Amino acid sequence: ANGYDYSDDFEEDGIDYDGELSLSTAGILIDWRPFKSTFRITAGLYNNANELFGLATDNGSETYDIGDEEYRSVIGDPLVIDANIELGKGTAGYLGIGWGNAAPSGWMFSFELGVLLSGKPEVSIDASGSAIVSVNGISQQFSISDNSNPLVQELNENIRIEEANLEDDISDFEIYPVITFGVGYRF
Repeated sequence: ANGYDYSDDFEEDGIDYDGELSLSTAGILIDWRPFKSTFRITAGLYNNANELFGLATDNGSETYDIGDEEYRSVIGDPLVIDANIELGKGTAGYLGIGWGNAAPSGWMFSFELGVLLSGKPEVSIDASGSAIVSVNGISQQFSISDNSNPLVQELNENIRIEEANLEDDISDFEIYPVITFGVGYRF
């Protein structure tokens, strides 16, 4: 089982996010030692729940490039962008090579290089609050909760474009590199 959380700010496609990376996997692995030495080949399956969360909000002066349009946040009801990125989900295959002693008792040490075949990342973005957009040179303010407003429909289309752009930017994470150091003690 593996778990790690990390928080930091990041920028993607002109939007500054407060981000949190949550790595969480649990797996079943099989080692094969073809040369009866410390070298091994490892294969198995992981339950993959790795995710990246991003939240963009401000006091109402920020502008966001979403899809093909620039939106400005509104003071008093700021535009909030909430992004959730699943770095693969469900069952993921694993393949690695490693070295380590398999002593029947005492201290054990290991090192492994591998890849987690996590699958295609999926991005979902939600927006809330109010925004200002320029339409034919005229600034128009709208509430994102007003689904009948054509500007909200256009924003939703631009959010789908932004999701596709982000998925394309992180498509390399279908194969996730893994480095493992291990220490153990057998009684």
